[in-house]
Amino acid sequence: MNGCLDKALLTRPAPSVPLLPLTHATPARWLPGILDQDGGTLAVHHCTTLGADLVYFFYGRPDYSPKDADESHDRNDPAHAPVYMVLSRDLIAQAANIYPFDTGGHKLYEDHVGGDPAWRNYTLDLGSDSARRVVECFYESNFDYFDYNPKDSVALAGDPPEMTAYHALITNHVEHDDDGRRSAIEVSLAAPVRLMGTLQAIIVPNTVLANPAMRDAINALSCNQLVYSLPGRYSWRGFREKMRDQIRGFLDSKGCFDAL
Repeated sequence: MNGCLDKALLTRPAPSVPLLPLTHATPARWLPGILDQDGGTLAVHHCTTLGADLVYFFYGRPDYSPKDADESHDRNDPAHAPVYMVLSRDLIAQAANIYPFDTGGHKLYEDHVGGDPAWRNYTLDLGSDSARRVVECFYESNFDYFDYNPKDSVALAGDPPEMTAYHALITNHVEHDDDGRRSAIEVSLAAPVRLMGTLQAIIVPNTVLANPAMRDAINALSCNQLVYSLPGRYSWRGFREKMRDQIRGFLDSKGCFDAL
């Protein structure tokens, strides 16, 4: 069932911005299990927020952070290092749910989107145009969406209060210091995702590729490999901008920020 925000977006002209790929992130310690399963598979896991078995992605942005994102680790313990994946934009056609924010953090946004069950009014249409409609309504371009730069104002006359509330949510940078999750379009699928043929790029620490079995498994996926080095001490959050720069460059090379 479409939410009030989505019904308002559907009354607007068809979007023209390019469709973006999806991103998925995991600590390096989980990568062997992902690669070992059927030659590389992202499995579904039970989600208590939406009450279903799902695998999660963000639309066009690397905004996932684990609960221990601020913890410091020694580079001899690369298990906590971030691994980011960029996957085919076609996967959005298989979505079970699309929301214009990270549903796992919805309690952080209650002042704007309400508590249970009000925040569910923001669910979006499962067609591939819904994410593009959000970007085109609230941002000037895909690049502005990627860089957390929403429009200062949006023509909202006659639109439901959810439009005003969402715009207030994504423009309130002071109140919500939450890594951009408040404005990251979330896409979840109800079936496992095979990486062969869908994985376009992977960002991994050099320690992962130093393992011959891991290197061979990643090479077999025929995707772009963006490699980084771990410093003496590291944290997930400390690599956030580096991951964003890597993915920004990859998306730019694929024409994702081009205007149509």
